[in-house]
Amino acid sequence: MNRLLELERSLTGRKRRRAQPRRYSRPFYATGEHVLAGEDLAAHEQAIKVLMTDLVLEVGAPDARGKYVGFSYGELVAMGDLFDSFDEMDRASADELMRLRTLIRKDRDHYAKAILGTGAGGPDVGDSDWQKTTSGRYVKLAFDNFAHFAPTDPTLTATVKGADPRDHRMMWEQYHLRAVKLAKAATNSRDLQRALAINAFGDHFLTDAFAAGHLFNKADVSERFNAKFMNAKGELSALGASFLKTLAQRSWFGPLKEAFSKHETVAKEGLHLWGWIVFAHHHNIDSAGDFEQFLRAIHEAEPKFVGDGLVARVVHDKLNHYPGGLPVSNAAGDKPWNLTGDDTLNRETLTIMRKAVARSVYDVAVEAQQVSNLDALRQYAWFYTPRPTAAGKALIKNLIDTYSDPANPLLMNDAVALLQKKYPVILQEAVDRGKLQLDD
Repeated sequence: MNRLLELERSLTGRKRRRAQPRRYSRPFYATGEHVLAGEDLAAHEQAIKVLMTDLVLEVGAPDARGKYVGFSYGELVAMGDLFDSFDEMDRASADELMRLRTLIRKDRDHYAKAILGTGAGGPDVGDSDWQKTTSGRYVKLAFDNFAHFAPTDPTLTATVKGADPRDHRMMWEQYHLRAVKLAKAATNSRDLQRALAINAFGDHFLTDAFAAGHLFNKADVSERFNAKFMNAKGELSALGASFLKTLAQRSWFGPLKEAFSKHETVAKEGLHLWGWIVFAHHHNIDSAGDFEQFLRAIHEAEPKFVGDGLVARVVHDKLNHYPGGLPVSNAAGDKPWNLTGDDTLNRETLTIMRKAVARSVYDVAVEAQQVSNLDALRQYAWFYTPRPTAAGKALIKNLIDTYSDPANPLLMNDAVALLQKKYPVILQEAVDRGKLQLDD
């Protein structure tokens, strides 16, 4: 039996079947950056000054003593990267929320020092810490992060029928309307605090709109790539097979090669004679060809892995780190500025983010009681969000055109670099799923 075929079968299982996608994730704006966006809001909206002074919002399940975990408004803004929904967060145990709060505050201190030059600073929180504290949820939220990207825009790339419909504006509006309706019906301070907690979680998506790497629709870009990478059955096209082969060959060096070479398949394969398996053995991942079959096995289990997790991420990172920032303006009258992205938040963008969040809080705390048409409150905070200028749009479109083509050598260069950077997450998932193990 062909050794590479054996390896692929070991990784995917003998019966070829299309599995339901299991997705992964990583926060976009770093957790600490999201927290900062929800601080010092009264400086931009005096009407909420008293309300925001020493505000503590309690969420989650109570501990054994009946006590709830309290968060600041900004700390809850960060939660959109750590839970799939407000309701999931609100079911979390007090123990998990306490541990998350500790990490959130550590990350906040790091970015306060880096961006504002205030506080003691310290190191940021690493992926492994978030992953451990969320019991693996942090990584599993990964490819399902369509809701953190912009609405579809046919001037950038065609809208793909059947693509994931979620976007950050849709998500923010849903939470914001839920919050203002609850505030409208509030009869006590507890109801208002509950509305603010829901709104804070929703404001995560409002602040996502302020990252340059989120100014495109992820689903449309991923599906545009997938249309060439796969056929209608979800199988690799000739172009897709060539892409994975080249990616494996060019990535097989350095720490990635060293790490995978220490592993073997958990399943055993061997020569079949008269219904018996003889010479059964595990397969080592010790060549570029083996690694290619590993990547093929991932595709077999999750056909959209490359488009959702690799290609969209490359476009995202290119925009976030575009030299000098992406030229944008907004509908709130702020002077046009250059937008940066995740891990590169600048003071100018932070100021405008805080204006947007302050208006969002004002809608819940004040306007909800004073207006009859609550639907109108979906627009005011959104006026502050960045919109690429004509030059900015042209830049985004060019990046999408370039990096959604599997045959483009620039995509391959960046895909190799990204895989070299992020291989530990992929390797750990393979181990956690029982597909790979350390070679004895």
